[in-house]
This record gives sequence, structure tokens and C-alpha cells, in this order.
Amino acid sequence: MQKSIRLIGVVLCVAVMASAFFGCGANLSEADVQTVLETALQNSLSADLFYWKETDNRDDVSRYSQANVLSDIDSKTYTPLVDENGNYTTLRIQVLQQENGNTVYQSVCGESSGVEEGDEVRSYLFETTADSRGETVQTKTPMTAAEYYESAQFQPYGLQSKLQVLAGLTADDMDFSGDGCEISKRGNVVQLQFLVRDSFLERYEAQYGEPSLFEGAKRVLIEIAYEKISQIVVYVDETIAGSSMHVETEAYNFQLVYLGPKFDVPHYNETNSAGEAVWKDKPSAA
Repeated sequence: MQKSIRLIGVVLCVAVMASAFFGCGANLSEADVQTVLETALQNSLSADLFYWKETDNRDDVSRYSQANVLSDIDSKTYTPLVDENGNYTTLRIQVLQQENGNTVYQSVCGESSGVEEGDEVRSYLFETTADSRGETVQTKTPMTAAEYYESAQFQPYGLQSKLQVLAGLTADDMDFSGDGCEISKRGNVVQLQFLVRDSFLERYEAQYGEPSLFEGAKRVLIEIAYEKISQIVVYVDETIAGSSMHVETEAYNFQLVYLGPKFDVPHYNETNSAGEAVWKDKPSAA
């Protein structure tokens, strides 16, 4: 496994559900926000292992995605298993993309055992893609989980990409005076609910060449658990059909923890009832 993926102070924790903390009295000042946010973002971006779920309803297609970068843990120390070089020994990765409830892409990468007990263990990237007719194509490519993690193909699912929405965001960009806005803390969980100032939206678009995820938001929620980012929610006002009334809805919800659920890597030589290989070798790019 490549040395760039190392055990970097992984904290095995699950974020407490956000709803349990609404209505708490604020015991952080706006002056504390900058430090709290910077620390959380730095800690999150340092995490190698993570599991996130994303629901995006900002347009006519409802999209759901998730990514799970997982390694088995030691049952005594509750820390990930590593070799003498500090590299994860059981690293595996899973990605899922759905549109309007239908799976359009799924990948699993890691060490794959054969169907038979004596089969050689091999590393593969398994991909399932749905075509325009809804039929699936299943392919496999020789690749280790560490190689997949470092690849351009996986970068859109990495935390550097998913947390880019917070890049450059400062306390000065947050307006806590609006309806429903607050700074709250209970135990190890902090919630920041705020309006986004136009200066940040303009600065973000100028830097990245595209509108911020926060563009058009009525209110934004950032939740921080155990000094790491645990949730980002974008609320918008949606017009009720046939009336002039509005209702507040979640246009976007991103949830992040640092130990995901277990999953298995497929058998590379699995066959179907007709005796045909389930996973075809993926053709090389021209």
C-alpha cells in the first residue's frame, strides 16, 4: 500500500444525530467560530478513513451518493489494522451513486478472494454501471484499494473534494442574526446555523469558476462533532404549487463519520447460473 495513506490520528466515532441538539442555548461566541471551524476542517481533511452520505435535491433529479473508505480494526485497541510501515492492511473502498432512487454507478475496490477456498487472493476495482436502458454492465480492473484512493477516478469522492464547499469560509462570511440562526454547543457537538454573506459567494465563484453550493440558500447548517465536520445542510424556501406560500426544505444534506459500515469485496471469478463470468475484464482505454 502506498505510504501516502497512513494512520493519521484516526478517531473512531459516530456523530450524534443533529436533531438532538436543536434548541440548545448558545455557549460559544462568534469570536470562537473561526477557530472551531478551522480546527474541524483541518482534522477532517487529515482523515484517511471515512464514510459520507450525500442527498442533493437542488434540481429536477434527486441524487444520492455515498463513499466508504474502510479498514478493519483491532478488537482490543479499536484502532485500524496496520503493517510495520503504518499502512492499512485491510483497506477497501465502496462508492454508490443513485438518481431518482435508481443506482447508476457502484464501485468496490480491495482484496478479492476467489470462489474456491484455495483460489489466489487478488486486488481489483469492481464497477457496476447502468446504461440508458437500465441494464447493468459489470467489469473488473486489477487495482489495489490504495491505488484507487490515489487515482483521479476517486478524487471526486475524497474529502478534499466534498469539503471544498467550506474552503475559504470564515466567521465574517456568516450572519447569525437571521431567523433560525444560532451558535449552539452541547458536549462534543457544535452547530453553526447562519446566513451566507454575498461576499463569500462572489469570492468562491471567482476562485473556482462555479457557484458555491450555498448559492440561493435560505440558511446553512454546519455541524461539528468531536472537532471534525459531521454534517452540512442547505435549506431553501420552496414555493408550494398553486399558491404563493413557501415551505422550508432541505435542498442538500451531507453527513460524515469516520468509521463506516462493513462491506464485502466481490469474488473476482464468480459465475452466474449459465456458467458465465459475472465480472468481465474492463477494456483498456484507447
